[in-house]
Amino acid sequence: MKSIFFYLLLCLSILTKAQTNIDTVTINKKLTKLQLETAIVPIDTTKNRIYKLLHQLNHIKNSFTKEERATKTGKAIKKIYTNTVLSLIENVFFNEGKIDSIKYYHSLLEKNNSDYYSLGRTMKYVGFLNNQKNDIANAVKNFNKSIDYFDKANAKIDELETILMLAAIYISYDLPSYVEETIAIFETRFNSYKKELTPEDYRLVEISFKTMKASWISAGGDCKKALSIIKSINLNGVNDINTLADYYEESMFVHLDCGNYDEALTCLKEAYDEKYNNFKEFEQFKNGHYLTIYLEKKDLEKAAYYVDLLKKDSTINENTDISINKSYSNFYKATGNYKLALQYKEKHHHILDSINSLKSKITNDLTIYKLKLNNEVVKLNAQNKSQEIINKRTKEYLIYVFIAIIYILLFTFYRISHIRNKKRYILNLELEKNKEIVALKNLYIQNLSHEIRTPITIIIGYLSLIRQNIFDSAKILDYTNKTLKSSEQLTASLNDFLTLLKLENKKIISSTESKNLGAFLKKIVYSFEGNVTLKRINLYYKTNIKATNKNLTYDYNSLTKIIHNLITNAVKYTHTGETIYVETLVNKNELLITIKDTGIGISEEEIPHIFSRFFQSKEHINSGGFGIGLSLVSELIKNLNGKIDVKSKKNKGTTFTVTLPLDKNNDLQVTENTSDYILINEKEDSEKEKNSKKRNLPKILIVDDNTDILIYLKELLSTEFNCFTCYNGKDGLTLAKAYQFNLVLSDLYMPIMQGFKFKEELNKLDNYKEIPFILMSASPPEETEALKLTLGIDDFIVKPFKAKEIQSRIYNLLENKIYRDKLQNINYDDIEMTSYNSEFVNKVRSIILENLNNSEFSVNDLAIACNYSTKQLGRILQAKTGLSTVKIILEIRLLKAYELILKNEYQTIKEVTFAIGLNSTDYFNKAFTKRFGIKPSELIK
Repeated sequence: MKSIFFYLLLCLSILTKAQTNIDTVTINKKLTKLQLETAIVPIDTTKNRIYKLLHQLNHIKNSFTKEERATKTGKAIKKIYTNTVLSLIENVFFNEGKIDSIKYYHSLLEKNNSDYYSLGRTMKYVGFLNNQKNDIANAVKNFNKSIDYFDKANAKIDELETILMLAAIYISYDLPSYVEETIAIFETRFNSYKKELTPEDYRLVEISFKTMKASWISAGGDCKKALSIIKSINLNGVNDINTLADYYEESMFVHLDCGNYDEALTCLKEAYDEKYNNFKEFEQFKNGHYLTIYLEKKDLEKAAYYVDLLKKDSTINENTDISINKSYSNFYKATGNYKLALQYKEKHHHILDSINSLKSKITNDLTIYKLKLNNEVVKLNAQNKSQEIINKRTKEYLIYVFIAIIYILLFTFYRISHIRNKKRYILNLELEKNKEIVALKNLYIQNLSHEIRTPITIIIGYLSLIRQNIFDSAKILDYTNKTLKSSEQLTASLNDFLTLLKLENKKIISSTESKNLGAFLKKIVYSFEGNVTLKRINLYYKTNIKATNKNLTYDYNSLTKIIHNLITNAVKYTHTGETIYVETLVNKNELLITIKDTGIGISEEEIPHIFSRFFQSKEHINSGGFGIGLSLVSELIKNLNGKIDVKSKKNKGTTFTVTLPLDKNNDLQVTENTSDYILINEKEDSEKEKNSKKRNLPKILIVDDNTDILIYLKELLSTEFNCFTCYNGKDGLTLAKAYQFNLVLSDLYMPIMQGFKFKEELNKLDNYKEIPFILMSASPPEETEALKLTLGIDDFIVKPFKAKEIQSRIYNLLENKIYRDKLQNINYDDIEMTSYNSEFVNKVRSIILENLNNSEFSVNDLAIACNYSTKQLGRILQAKTGLSTVKIILEIRLLKAYELILKNEYQTIKEVTFAIGLNSTDYFNKAFTKRFGIKPSELIK
């Protein structure tokens, strides 16, 4: 009480200062006076002052607006009001046994929207008083309400303790079915709350439950099980006196029921030790238990002593205490005083009859309560009350709910589950669609980068060669033409993309001009002569259009794009040595264009999608290009009111047939007998014949699906290397098996077999495991970092690159390979060479990267991290990589610098220098230029 009033005084004196319409001085004076008088005034006087305080708090609450009640001040006043009501209930009404008063103030707390915990406490007090008055049905009802409130308040300890109180009530009136039901409810909740309780609270509740359960089981006659439960309880570290007192008292009952009288005496002494129970009213219970035990032990002398003590206790009412009368009757019978024994036995039976009658009444009351409760659940369900109430009642009293309700719940669950599954299915479809859109977007950006960077590489390369050959007019003319060709190709690719966008928006207008159709078609087909010759593909052409025809007005720009894209596709996906057939026929008022190849073909599943924008075969999804070629062709043909058909078989080839309408009044002349196919390209000399005169030069294999970049790289490197070229990884693998190359330079994205797959297959060849491999791509290096390490790719160069850059990298790798080959012939007795594989090199790389920005990181530090001596580590790395330990550290620093510059992570060269652990910018510039053939300042632009 005192602490409550002090809390009220402190809080109200602070919080009410903000309320201008409240007499804070008067309130503070009254609170101070109340605090001082609490310890000395009678209970009635204190009660009156609490009433006045509640009235004043009510006045304060009611003076607040809705907004003010939501403030910290409003919430604090509400809390003070609740605590004051609880203090009145606990210290006044509960002691006086006034159930109606407690219920009244409980209703006030409900109107005040007090917390569930406070409401649970008030209902608990009502339940206690109901039990004292033997109104068990209402006691059970109010205890259950209290449990519900504690459950909502998440007050697990109070909830569990109240359930145990219910069980104790049922045990005291020997109602086994109710006991078993309550114990089952307790065990279910106790197990589910384990993670939410503190270890100490969990242990105390567990001890209380086990001791009560053991006492109940022993009373039922199962002593073995009861004793087992008692022995399983560990009291080490338990300091709660109430828990300890309850444990020893219940243990005393168990041992007494089981005939262990000495153990019962020991537990009795502990249970009523002064450190646990120092109240005089407990003496009668203690003496009564001693009397019972000594009677069971046949120790009549000690039993007589406790009979005398109990007889002298004026607080004992022999007319109501059943256990005392039973003990007196047994004592006097044992001592031969049958008259008194009979007298107390009659008292015992009289009280027992009263208890049985009360028990019968309690059983009837509980049955009626259960039926009423069951009817309430059914009524609530019939009135469509909230699902929460139905579910809770169903859970608590499942055995009393009609089967019809179960069917309804099952049906409801099915409907909800069905709706949720349907929504989940729709969401998953949308998610997959979004993923597909993102994937197409990323693929488009990747292919756009490839399509732009490759011709830019060629343009930069030829411009560099022009600068190096300023006095050779023939070479300048050749390089200029090739530069212009790459520029035109880049422009054409971008124009194709823009054209497709215009066609979608229906903004394109056909541009017609007058030309000789036969000559025009022949020129387009023959423009591929160079490409198919280099790729060693046979290209055949035939037509029935006479060359002597007059000019025909038509949209030749669209016609060029249609034929060019279809032939380009055929060349791209046709193997070396295979054949492409092109046929152009005029039949009445239609132009028929047929392009047939013996390439890789298209699967039946993908044929319906090949004209969709950005579609690419899953098998060749990273083969480069915008992915708009066939889509553009389809849209252009529709714009010309034509149609396109496709037939294809996997690994057999593909045939595209385009039908375009012509002017009905055209005067085109055709030959009656269509000419035979004409081979438009001559077979090029083999790589072996071309390079026969340069046998002593190192051999380099260059793999790229772009003809122009193959020509450029071959022209750039052929003065110092025997250069062999092919158009995809599969052809490259064939050449690698036929020749022993000193270095392989491959593009990443190619049709038929990509760069990574090509390297993976090369690694299966013993003679290519240690051959330097350079990968070219328009993709940023971070996307391929993991596979680079796994496959053992030596270097990665990003398009566009300069001539000097690619030359420097090739020279460095070949020099390292030569040096490494020499070291392999040296026999080091202290090194087992076969144990040092790529995993060890990767480990070294990881250690260096972890210490990248540490300029003090030395060779000795690296050796310690690898668990080797400096000398041993140097020999291993030289044998494996051809580089000394110092050069390995520098190599990894420079590769990281190259990656940082490409990512634009730093604005200046100085920042990059310090980021990789070097202190000198001049030294970094020299080392970087020597390693990559390009200055870092040029790359950062």
